[in-house]
Amino acid sequence: MWHKGSNEQWIQRAMAMDGCYERTMLQFSTHWSGREIFRHMFTPRLLTSCVGVFLLNSCAVAQDSPQVNVNPAPIAETSVPEPVESAGAEVSSPDATATAQTPPPATTVYRNIPRNSYTAVNPENDVIALTFDDGPHKTLTPKLLDVLKSRNVRATFYVLGSLVQTHPDIARRIVAEGHEIANHSWTHPYFSRLSREAVQRELRRTEDIIKEVTGVTTKNYRPPYGAITSSQKQWIYEEFGYPTIMWDVDPLDWRRPGASVVAQRILDGTRKGSIVLAHDIHPGTIEAMPAAIDGLKARGFQFLTVSELLARDRTAVEATSVE
Repeated sequence: MWHKGSNEQWIQRAMAMDGCYERTMLQFSTHWSGREIFRHMFTPRLLTSCVGVFLLNSCAVAQDSPQVNVNPAPIAETSVPEPVESAGAEVSSPDATATAQTPPPATTVYRNIPRNSYTAVNPENDVIALTFDDGPHKTLTPKLLDVLKSRNVRATFYVLGSLVQTHPDIARRIVAEGHEIANHSWTHPYFSRLSREAVQRELRRTEDIIKEVTGVTTKNYRPPYGAITSSQKQWIYEEFGYPTIMWDVDPLDWRRPGASVVAQRILDGTRKGSIVLAHDIHPGTIEAMPAAIDGLKARGFQFLTVSELLARDRTAVEATSVE
């Protein structure tokens, strides 16, 4: 059984829309049975009214509910506070600080730093040195001197002390015509196989005879066959003041391949700062010199003695300032 107060509010709305409010309230007050309530209340008009009431209630609930803003308020931009400068103090920027602390860039400069051994040098200009070993020869060295003189070329002669003693006039001519005369030992041994005392005798005896014959004190030497150890290079440099002079161009003229081959090998191998090895005791070498010298001159090379060439050597040095 339904009592009149249980759904009174709901029925009031329904009946008001159906136009039968008063009649419905009266019938509820007489306590209808359940079947009568369903029969009288759920008429088509009343059902329609109930649906309408439901929709009205839904709209009312929507109106009473707080509305959600789907577009949130924009977030306020935050500004980074600027640094406050102290009175009387300068604020230096990071770039200025970095600049002040950066060391000056290194500058590459070139200096002549003496060494105890050379195979070539690093000059600024196209200069080279022609060298001739194992003379002086009685007939071939004078012929070579004629070739050099006719082309205004100066060279360096690494002579054997024993041959200077035998041909002193040729040794004196070498010096008189502007060439350099240098030490190549007395008997042409392998220095690397000799004791220190034996090497000392070879060098000292040759130095003395050159000085006696020509009046020149030798400034450098070349070990026979190029056979020398690192320790020998060092102590010879310390004791005699001689740098060891090797070479970077070797035409292998001692094998006697022919004058044209010797000349071409010299032309092919020579570069700025080269020390060219040859021997003034082989006929093919003397015959090769005119073509070799003319070809080198055509390429712009200038000829110096070994001592002059060493003075042109430049070693790269890093420095923060150039003096």
